[in-house]
Amino acid sequence: MKSKKVTIAVMVISFITIFMSLSFVNNEVMSFKGENPVVIFDIGHQQIFNNTHMQSAIDYLEEKYEANVFINEDEFTPTNLRGADLLILLAPNYEAVSPYTDLEKLAVKEYIENEDSSSILFLANPYFFEPEMRNLSSSIIALNSIMSSNYGILNLQQGKTVLMNDFDYRFDDQRFLYIDNQTIDTTNPIIQGFSEVKKVNEILSYSTRINTISGGERFINTTSSTYYLSYQNDPAGNLVSGSVQNHSIIVSNEDANGRAIVCGSAIMFSDIAIPGASMSWYEAYDNAQLWENMIAWLFYQIPIQEKIQPIPEFGIFTLFILGIFLLFIVVGAVFYTAGKEVKRAEVSETIQKMREKEDKKHRTDKEIEEAFYAEDELAEDEVEIVREEKIEEKEVDMKTISEEVRKKPPKTRTRSERRRRN
Repeated sequence: MKSKKVTIAVMVISFITIFMSLSFVNNEVMSFKGENPVVIFDIGHQQIFNNTHMQSAIDYLEEKYEANVFINEDEFTPTNLRGADLLILLAPNYEAVSPYTDLEKLAVKEYIENEDSSSILFLANPYFFEPEMRNLSSSIIALNSIMSSNYGILNLQQGKTVLMNDFDYRFDDQRFLYIDNQTIDTTNPIIQGFSEVKKVNEILSYSTRINTISGGERFINTTSSTYYLSYQNDPAGNLVSGSVQNHSIIVSNEDANGRAIVCGSAIMFSDIAIPGASMSWYEAYDNAQLWENMIAWLFYQIPIQEKIQPIPEFGIFTLFILGIFLLFIVVGAVFYTAGKEVKRAEVSETIQKMREKEDKKHRTDKEIEEAFYAEDELAEDEVEIVREEKIEEKEVDMKTISEEVRKKPPKTRTRSERRRRN
């Protein structure tokens, strides 16, 4: 009965703890339109690098947010952009001159200025040395042309540019830039993470650079030992080399018209394999996490502000206590079960010994009783023999006495004789 009460008490405490942790944990919500966000992924403007290279990134949108992703292969119009929550614009191929018409630029402008606070993601790529990858390079001029109509503060460097670093690189390639939280703005909400996504600590990039910015937030920069090479020859026909400094590769901007992110490296979110490594760019370091955080921010998910607290937040603290409590219950149950089995074995052994002792006592008592009855029978036989011997002896004595009496004269006279004498 006591164990039943303890079990009920444990269940009640567990239920209350779980309820409180669920009630007090801050569950952020997203404010995009409808339950399933609409994403337009544009490949209709001479992009060689397209959705096939970013399938994992697109799959994340569909699996995590159940987003309706439309692959656009047409010109932009106010009609086909209407109702979208996110527009992803990949830069056209590096040989493209001006793939966006004035009407398309106007359509994008109307989309951005929509009162529903739409979002846009600009993705470019650097210039690739290798001929077999050359078509993955971006036309910075073309992408700038559509950004300048709407986000004049954001501008990628003109020309066929790639960033280089002689020190902070990976996989034996000075273009494969390693960037950690030394140059990442950890106060930025995209880096901090959200309710269901984690912080970004380190990434691997292969990027061009964002040249000018006014009003946006540079939240990912390269190390100070980075420089750029431009393959847009100067009038003298020389290769242009930039100065060694920090270079911005991802910039965010938020205003009354919505949110925007400009990234100088689309390949870092792609399924293209890294030469000399057994992983894709999307799988390298925290690249996939950065993509998740960028999408969450563009979907207007509320960020978690980093706070220094002496104790954890109530929800996390409650879950921690609950985990320890359940651990003690499990360990206690294991020890209780083990102890019960040991006690049961000890009781069984004690009972067995008692039974053996009882059996032994019964055998001993039986032997004593049998011996006692045997002595009684022997004693009766001996008494009978003695009695018979005494009877025989008495009979012999009586015979002897009778004979002696007959032989002896009587000691007294009869009454008649006494009368005559007197």
